[in-house]
Amino acid sequence: MKFTKVYADFSGNIRVTAHAIDEAVKDLRYPRQLAEQKIREDVKRAKFVAQILSEDGISRRLFAYRGVSYIMALDEDIVITVYPRLRSPYELHTKVEALVAVELRKIERKERTAERQARVEKARLAVDAAECRLKMEITPSAKVRRANTAKLAEIDAKIAEIDRGLAAVKREKSTFAKGVARYV
Repeated sequence: MKFTKVYADFSGNIRVTAHAIDEAVKDLRYPRQLAEQKIREDVKRAKFVAQILSEDGISRRLFAYRGVSYIMALDEDIVITVYPRLRSPYELHTKVEALVAVELRKIERKERTAERQARVEKARLAVDAAECRLKMEITPSAKVRRANTAKLAEIDAKIAEIDRGLAAVKREKSTFAKGVARYV
C-alpha cells in the first residue's frame, strides 16, 4: 500500500488540543513550550493513512510521520491526540515481516546474480587482456603495442565499471537490510 498526502494539504491553521500537547510531552518527550509547534510541523509532513474510528466511535483521520500517529478531526484541522506507534498488531507484524523477508531474499538473489555476472565478465576481460599482453610480447611493432595498450586501458575501464555496478547493488542491499531492522 502506498500512502498518499490525501487530506494533508494543510493550507490553514492547524489547531492542537491540550490533550495532544500533554501526550506529546509525556510520550514523545517534547519540551512543553515547543510541543504545539513541533506537532504542527510534524503533521504538515505526515502522510494520511486512513479514516479510522476513535475509541468513542467517532470517525477520525489517522496520519503518521516517523513512527508517530496523529489523530485528527474528520472535518477540521485539529490534532486530537498523538502517540508513538511502537508495536503493531501481531497479525500485521507477521505479514509485514514475511513481506520484508521476501524482498530481502529478492535483493540477496539480485546481489548473487550481479556477483556471478561480474565474475564471468571479468574472466572474459582477463582473457582479452592476456591476449593483448601476448600480442605485445610477440610483436616488435610499436603500432601493435600502442593498439594493445589502448585496448588494455579500455579493459581496465570496463572492469572499474563492473566494480562500480556491483558496489551499487551491494549498497542497495545494505541500505535495505539496515531498514529491515525496523520491521523485525
